[in-house]
Formats: sequence, C-alpha cells, structure tokens
Amino acid sequence: MNTTFTKILLSGFCLMGLHAITSSYSNSGGGTVANNSQSGCSCHGAANANTIVSVVGLPAGGYAYGQVYPVTILVENSTKVAAGINFSVSTGTISNLGAGLTSVSATAARHSAPKAMVAGLTSFTFDWTAPAIGTATLNLFASANAVDGTGNTVGDAWNSATANAPLSLDKFSFNAEPSANQVLLNWETLDETDMQAFVIERSIDAQKFDSINIVIANGANLGAKYDYADKPMYTNDYFYRIKVVRKTGAIDYSSILKVTFNNGAAFTFVAYPIPAKQNEFINLNVFNNVGKIITINVFNQKGNLIYTQREAAKKATNYLSIRKQFSAGLYVVELVQENGKKVVKKITVQ
Repeated sequence: MNTTFTKILLSGFCLMGLHAITSSYSNSGGGTVANNSQSGCSCHGAANANTIVSVVGLPAGGYAYGQVYPVTILVENSTKVAAGINFSVSTGTISNLGAGLTSVSATAARHSAPKAMVAGLTSFTFDWTAPAIGTATLNLFASANAVDGTGNTVGDAWNSATANAPLSLDKFSFNAEPSANQVLLNWETLDETDMQAFVIERSIDAQKFDSINIVIANGANLGAKYDYADKPMYTNDYFYRIKVVRKTGAIDYSSILKVTFNNGAAFTFVAYPIPAKQNEFINLNVFNNVGKIITINVFNQKGNLIYTQREAAKKATNYLSIRKQFSAGLYVVELVQENGKKVVKKITVQ
C-alpha cells in the first residue's frame, strides 16, 4: 500500500477517534455542549497552533429561525499536504455536505477522505439550517488534522475551533410606526418559555436609551403578540428598541427602529426670566424643534435687527441662552429653524 495514502488514512481514522473524544455534543438541555474538551488523542499528541481551523459563514449578528446558512470550515498549515476534519453543531441541522465530507448524524459530519491542500489551505463546505423554535445559541465545534505525507504520525498537526451564533432578535418581528398623536409599537415572539419581561426603550440619539414601559411575558411555548402605544410630548425623531429580560437574568436587545413623529404641536418657545433683567441673559426653552440649527434674531422697537445668533440644537426640547445683555426696553425675539419655520415673541427687559 502506498505509504503516503496509508499515512493519511491512519491520520483520518485517528481523527475520528479524536472527534469522538473532543467534540461530543448533546442536543438536549437547550443545546449546550456536553463535552468541549480539547484533550486530543495519543496518536497525534497535543494541539498544534501551526494548524489553523476557522469557520466562515455563520451570521455574526445572530441567526434567524429556520434560515439556511452556507458554512465553510477552513484548515490551514503551510507545511502540510492534506487534512481531515470532524465537526458537530449543538442546535439546528447540517446538510448539503460538500466534497470530502460524509454525514455522521443530522448534527455531525466527518471527512469521507482526507482532502488535499493547495498552498497549505483546504476547505470543507456544508449548509447549516437554524432551528424553527427555541432560543439556544449555536455552538459549532470542529477538529482538523493536517498531515505531511511522510508515512508516520510524527509530523501530524491537529487543532480545533469553536464558533458561536446566538438567536437574533432582529428576527423578532418588532415594528414601530407613527400614527396620529402616538407611536404604535408591536412585536411577536415564536417561543418565549425562557422570557420574563420586555422593556420598551426610547432614545432621541440612538445612543442613550430610557425605559418607558415594562410588559410581562406571557411565557407561551408557541410565542405571543404584543403592542404598546407611546405618546411623546414633542415632534422629533425617536429611536425604539425592546430589551428582552430572560428568566436566567440574561439580556437581549431587538434591532433599533427609527420613527419620525409629529404630535401636531407648533414650533414655539418660552423665555425666562420674565421680565428679563438688564444684567441677565435671556434664556429660551424651545419646543418641537425639528431643525439642527436655530437662528435667534433680536429686533428693537423700531424693527431693526440688533442681534443675531446661530445655535446648534438637538431636536425636541432645547435650552438656549441669548449671549448678550440688553438695556431696558421692549424687544422682539425671532427663532428660525433650518427648514424655514419661525416663531416670534415680545420680550420685556427691565
């Protein structure tokens, strides 16, 4: 028998034993890994960092129920000529195995024959189908052995890799839409046996979120539908998300949805103190601002423009200050948004 083929075949058989030891999974108990040790086997020694095992194709942001994801496992070692592999998944199923792979079960596969490397690299492809229900994180464990074809196991270099993908709440059926004087939020779960509550959060900058309501989960095995009507005070762009609190205390977040809301209120402001003092600035509290820049114009009793100021302001309520002190008299203060909307009020300075 050809010594190179014997070497590769022996390596493949030993790797099968390695996989049975190092990557045994249990699909019960929420998809947890029953044994994730990397102790290796006696015929290949300890794991070798010169062999690099990597997984490409799993969704970085989390998987969607029932979605099919093409996955590639890469095996690299610049000094080797062929590689064998075994892998398994903790949830979902594998199918459509590519060249060099054979099925062990619906959740595990191994090489049907060691696969030649080109410039120190070879790959194994398959499809992973996400589960239809549940909340388990996918754990994919792969063991690979790279060989040099010298006819003995001394030059073998095996290694392993673990890849993960959580259930994505982006596929949570979360929706937010403006309607009349409110924002209608609704979301749907497919399985919430481990969900405790939903915290509705709102933001004006998509950075800092505030909790505006808490809805207790129904705990339904088959999921449930929820809705909530938010009534913001001001015309503005708002950002919403759902924080899912699980019974274990773990936290997940939905995607962030942007809503442009108009409550029908006019762009206006309140000046204070009233009346203003000669030695004090005039402060303005601006409501329903939808522009990024506000121009503040001050006119005297004759209608002459005596002061102007452009102020970068956030949307919704803005606290501004006219950076000038005025002598006693009657003035007209005009605020103009970037979109051309304006509001005018008379101010008395004593």
